[in-house]
Amino acid sequence: MAQLSITELAEADIVGVLSHTLERWGAAQYARYGELIELALADLAANPGCGGLRSEIRHGLRAHHIKRPGRNARHILFYRVERDGHVVVLRLLHDHMDFARHLPE
Repeated sequence: MAQLSITELAEADIVGVLSHTLERWGAAQYARYGELIELALADLAANPGCGGLRSEIRHGLRAHHIKRPGRNARHILFYRVERDGHVVVLRLLHDHMDFARHLPE
């Protein structure tokens, strides 16, 4: 299992997404979506190569769609894998956002 860290931007994204979910859809959906995010993070730690390469946006960038049973959810974890195998989660972005604009250089 790889070591995983989450940047401050990604932490803020997660808090924002979950806050919006709670306000818009209530506590039950908040809990379900939080669990989906946790499962996606666990997937990255267990298999850092599970996300697709998105080098057209940034060199070495990977993207992992959060999954609902049977389909993708609307948010994507963007991350990179360091040479030592450490996974760094950079952002959690909605799938309609301009990724290049919102990802750090």
